[in-house]
Amino acid sequence: MGRRGRLRDHRLGNHQVPLQQVGNAGPGAVLGDCRSAEREPDQRCALLGRQAQRPARGQDRSAARGRDLPQGRAEDRLEEAPGRGPRLRLRPGIWRAGAGDDRRRERAAHPPRSRRRGAGPQGGVLRPRRRTRRNGLLGIEQVSRPGRGEGLRRPPSRLRLVADRDEPLLDFVLRRGAIGEETAREAILRGGAFVRGKRVKELACAVRAGDRVELALRSSRASPVGKDRILHLDAEVVAIDKPAGVAAQEDLAGGDTLPQLCSALLREMGEQQTQALLVHRLDRGTTGVTLLARTRRAQSALLGEFREHRVRKEYRALVSPAPSADTGIADGPVASRPALTRWRVMERHRSSAMIAALPETGRTHQIRVHLLALGCPLLGDKAHGGPAFLTTPAGVRHDFGRPMLHALSLELRHPGGSPLHIEAPLPADFEAARAFLRTWSAAPD
Repeated sequence: MGRRGRLRDHRLGNHQVPLQQVGNAGPGAVLGDCRSAEREPDQRCALLGRQAQRPARGQDRSAARGRDLPQGRAEDRLEEAPGRGPRLRLRPGIWRAGAGDDRRRERAAHPPRSRRRGAGPQGGVLRPRRRTRRNGLLGIEQVSRPGRGEGLRRPPSRLRLVADRDEPLLDFVLRRGAIGEETAREAILRGGAFVRGKRVKELACAVRAGDRVELALRSSRASPVGKDRILHLDAEVVAIDKPAGVAAQEDLAGGDTLPQLCSALLREMGEQQTQALLVHRLDRGTTGVTLLARTRRAQSALLGEFREHRVRKEYRALVSPAPSADTGIADGPVASRPALTRWRVMERHRSSAMIAALPETGRTHQIRVHLLALGCPLLGDKAHGGPAFLTTPAGVRHDFGRPMLHALSLELRHPGGSPLHIEAPLPADFEAARAFLRTWSAAPD
C-alpha cells in the first residue's frame, strides 16, 4: 500500500485504516471509537504537493513501503535512554508538566484530571528544565502586617482637593485630607496651602464650595544661616553663601526663604536694620554667592546692574560625560528667550569633568539647560538628564543629593560706586564629589 494508502489517527495508537474504507463509508460513518477522521487527500480536497508527500507521524521515509516504526510509551523511552541514568517514571496525566526530577531535563506529569481538548488517557510530555529568573532578588524578607491606621504606603507629598461645602480651611483639610491635625497645622502655617490659587497661612481661612485647595505636606529642611555664611556685610549690601535646600523666594513647598533667614540672622546679630531684599535668585539646590540689599535704594541700584548685564558671574559645575572640547559658547534660547553661557573645562576625570560656567544672561535654569544641550548634564540634576549616582568598576558608589552647581564668585559695582568682588568656597558635598572623581580616575582599569 502506498504512502497515501494508509490513514492513522493519533488517538488510535497504531491502528491504521485503508483509505478505500474511508472512501466507501457514508457521510455519517464512524470508524471505531474515533470521533473524527482525517480527510482523504483526494482531488476533492487537494493538498499541497510537499504536504501531501510528508510521512505520517510514527513513520520514517520508508513508509511508502508500508513499514512502520516501532511504537512505545513515553515512560519506556525515558527508562531506555542510554547513558542517562535512572529516570523518574511518568504518570498518566493531561499532557502538562508539573513538579519533577530536578536532576534531569524531564519532568513528571500531573495526576490524571479532567481531559482537555480530547487529550488521551495516557499523557506524558518531555519538557526542558527552565531556569528560574531571580530578577536580582537575593531573598525574601518577612514583613509583619501593619496594624489599624498604619500602612506601608508612603504618605502623599501634596493634597489637591475640591471643597464640597463652606467651612474653615483647617476643618476642611482634616475632614477631606485624611491627615493628622499636627501635620495640617504645620503645612498651613508655613505657607504650604493654596486656596483658589493664592497662598494662605490662616487656619480659619474661609473655604467656599467649589474652591480648589492645594496643600504641600512636605517641606525641605532648610539649613540655618549662621554668621559663618556671611561673605560681605555693610550698611547697604549683605552677601550670603547660600546652602543647598534654601529657596530664594517662596515656592509651592513653603517654608522660610533666604531673605527671611537673613533677616533673622541680622536680628540675632543686633543690627538695627534687619531688612534683606532679594536682588537675584539661585535654584534651591544651587549653593554659593547670593547678594541681598538692605535698603530700597540699594536694591534698585543692584537690579540695574543685573539688568544691564554688567555683573560678572562664575560658576563651578560637575558634569558627566565630559565635553569633547576645552572651551565653548552655548547660546541656545531658554524658555524662548535669548541666553548665552561661556564655559571652559577646569578638570577632566574619567567620563566626567569640572566646568567653569560664565553666564552673561540670567535665565531660569540657564546653565542646566545649556549643559544638557551640550550633551554633558550636571551630576545629580535628574530633572535635566543628569545621573543621580556614579559607580566605579570596583563597585564603589557615590550618590549626588543635588545638582552639582556652585556660584563661585560675583563681581559688580557697589551701590556706593566702588567695585565689589565676592567669592564663596566650594561646599563640602561638592569637594567630596570631586574627590570621588579623582580617585576613580587614578584607579587602574
